[in-house]
Amino acid sequence: MLSLPAAGEITTISIETARGLTMERLNFEPFGERMAQEDALPQTSRASKLLLWAGSAVFWSLVTVIVLARAAFFNPDIFSSFDRLAALTGRASGLF
Repeated sequence: MLSLPAAGEITTISIETARGLTMERLNFEPFGERMAQEDALPQTSRASKLLLWAGSAVFWSLVTVIVLARAAFFNPDIFSSFDRLAALTGRASGLF
């Protein structure tokens, strides 16, 4: 255990000593659960990685298609019905 230096005392660590010092890995996540060590984790197979990649590709392709379709077929008249809905709720809240 390292002791704290007294007032006015300067402590230095030489390069040779610093090379031997390593920080320990954290064994707990922020919520206090024990973390699994990397060597204890099961190895993922090539098929699993391929399925993950394919699923991600399909998901982001669908996101892109939906966003582009919304942009291509955008109809600004749909928002005029919201004005009518706001007026109706204003009148309804006035009744109560």
